[in-house]
Amino acid sequence: AKQTPDLLILGKPGEYESEIFSVQAAVIRLPALASAEALIQHVKAAQLRELDPKRFRILKHDLGLRTVDGESCALAHVEAVDRAVPATTGPTANMMLESLTLTCAHPRDRSIGINVTYSYQYFPEDRDARFVERGSAILDGLRLDGQP
Repeated sequence: AKQTPDLLILGKPGEYESEIFSVQAAVIRLPALASAEALIQHVKAAQLRELDPKRFRILKHDLGLRTVDGESCALAHVEAVDRAVPATTGPTANMMLESLTLTCAHPRDRSIGINVTYSYQYFPEDRDARFVERGSAILDGLRLDGQP
């Protein structure tokens, strides 16, 4: 677990030695966004900046809208090959990174965003077919409390 005032990361190993599941919640700054579509474009651009193309090959990057407590939020699903994981038998091994990220503007201060990511790192042969189902259950349980 890692925690700062604006970040909390929790992780746990999976069934196989290569598997790592994690949940990350962060408070982020958002620019002035005129629409839900602008939020989606902002999230997509931010995620692409974070994924170094020399290290990650993106296989899937789907974004859509999700309503949480009346707020329009961006839901991103990313699947990528991580080409820089140290291997036990050689210099590097290809691993998969899959994530579901929900990003919402705070109901009382739209310059602040809440970003929650459920992610999973694994070797391709160890893929969890229920990843999206499990991640969706976590993200669907989130609530925005804009009350003072």
